[in-house]
Amino acid sequence: MTTPYKHEPFTNFQDQNNVEAFKKALATVSEYLGKDYPLVINGERVETEAKIVSINPADKEEVVGRVSKLLKSTLSKRLKRLRRHSKSGDTRLRKKERLSCSALLPKSAEENMNSPLCL
Repeated sequence: MTTPYKHEPFTNFQDQNNVEAFKKALATVSEYLGKDYPLVINGERVETEAKIVSINPADKEEVVGRVSKLLKSTLSKRLKRLRRHSKSGDTRLRKKERLSCSALLPKSAEENMNSPLCL
């Protein structure tokens, strides 16, 4: 079921309350600019030295944020953890981890799901 598209109502910037609310929203958003953000892998926050830098396309000098880049070493640690969990026999965790594994490995999802690392 989809919601039909409709325009947001116009904001009356003649009303000082709307002007103040808009300024407050801009201040809130600007607090998030230029920060470093970790990878989140299965709920675990992972910081890496290598970053992907996001730039504001309207102002090339403004850094929107920097996100940790997935490195082979991070992937290797993750796969070791997957192997450990698969040996423990926790099938609920294995099913949940399968999706993470297929997203991390550079193969088709079908090949990954049949990989011994993801079983």
